[in-house]
Amino acid sequence: MAGGILISAPSNAVVSHNTALNNDISIWIAGDLTSSGPAVKVSKNTASGNYDYGIVYDSLNDTASHNSISNSSVGLLAVTYGNFNTLVYDLHNSYSAVGQNTQVLQPSPPYPPYTATIVTKNGQDNND
Repeated sequence: MAGGILISAPSNAVVSHNTALNNDISIWIAGDLTSSGPAVKVSKNTASGNYDYGIVYDSLNDTASHNSISNSSVGLLAVTYGNFNTLVYDLHNSYSAVGQNTQVLQPSPPYPPYTATIVTKNGQDNND
């Protein structure tokens, strides 16, 4: 699997103004699976020509805003591996792909039900 930008166990990170082309995943925010770190902001990036995903979050509470995602199977994916809830805010992203998708992979033995959620907000966001 070829990846563009991988941020692993981020702490209050910002990924901004990048171009990632022709990868399996352009931008992947891989959270620390045992703690709830500060939010990660991915904004004003271009992700295009991806075999699988434009932007993937398997972290906690994060924001994707003003990104341009094209020619990808899925533009924005929120995923959890069954050990925390994933919440991603989708603010003013541009897609020419399947816009959003969520996936919950449950480990065994079964743990409490966890969720992967994408919340789309239209309107003013004060953090850009």
